[in-house]
Parts: sequence; C-alpha cells; structure tokens
Amino acid sequence: MAERSEYSGNKPGIETPDSYEQARDEFIAAMERITVSFGMPALAGRIFGLLAITPNPMSLDEISERLSSAKSGISVNIRLLENLGITRKVWVKGDRRGYYEADFRIANLYYDFFKKGMEMETIPFFDTAGKCLETLEGDVNPENVLDAELVKERLREELALKRPLLALLEKYLSELKDLAVQEKGEKNA
Repeated sequence: MAERSEYSGNKPGIETPDSYEQARDEFIAAMERITVSFGMPALAGRIFGLLAITPNPMSLDEISERLSSAKSGISVNIRLLENLGITRKVWVKGDRRGYYEADFRIANLYYDFFKKGMEMETIPFFDTAGKCLETLEGDVNPENVLDAELVKERLREELALKRPLLALLEKYLSELKDLAVQEKGEKNA
C-alpha cells in the first residue's frame, strides 16, 4: 500500500478543497512519491507537481506559500529542477521577480533520465568490470587465487550482458526520443 504524503496544499482557513484543489493536491503528492523513488528530494517533487498542474507561472514566494515551505528550500530545489530541464524561469511583464513553470514533457524527461543513467552508471559499470577483469588476469597471491577465480567468473557473466543490455537500452532510448520529438511537436502545434 502506498504511503500518503504529508503534503496538504490547502491554504489556511479553507476547510474542504473543491475538485480542482483535490486533483491538484493528489497530483502534487504523486509527483513527490515519484521523485523520491528516483532518489530526489520530496520537495523537488512537490514543486514540480505544483508547477505542472498550475496554469500560470509562479514566483518563489508563491511556491513557498502554496507548499508551506521555506523559500531557501524552494530556491535550492528549483535550481535542481532547472538543471534537470523540467522547469524553467520565465519573465512576467511588469514584474521584476523571476517566475517558474514546469516543462511538462514526460517523454523528454524519461529520455534525459535514462540517457544520463546509461552514460553515468551503466557504461561506467561495464568499463569498471572490464578493467577489474584485466587486473585479475595479473599475478594473484596464492591465498587469493580461489577468490580471484570466483570474482573473474562473476565479472565475465556480467560482461556477457553488456552488448544485449546496451542494445536494449539504445532501442528504448530511441523510442523515447521519438516520443519526445512527437510530444514537442504537439506542444508547438
């Protein structure tokens, strides 16, 4: 059973939310759970959820008030979301403050996430496994020979998966990229 978020987006003094507020709060809570499952801060998920379901850009002060969170925490997490490419700063005519909106293109988000994961985790894992296997081919102390042989066998098994796994990931990324392009076209139409 999924845990319920502690977040409640109701403004003080409002007892029961209407359908819009209820849907907004459910969406924000869902985005919080999703970002936490990806190892990101819960606040980043709440901010993204709020911006994604709010029709107009919001200032840091408005986000802070709506989420009942410190402006400093909002600022730090906004920068994280900007670096991920899922929020952007926009300017509102006649106001000097910066405003933010979600760049709510889910296919693009998943494409970027999995591409970075492949580049930063999967490929380096296989590179490291290969280097370790090469190292283990060198001289090994007699007391470590049995352990070294077991580790070499494990590494060979993992390295045997490199080509099919990377091919599968490349195919998945290609399809996600196609969806992202399609999604971008629909947004611009």
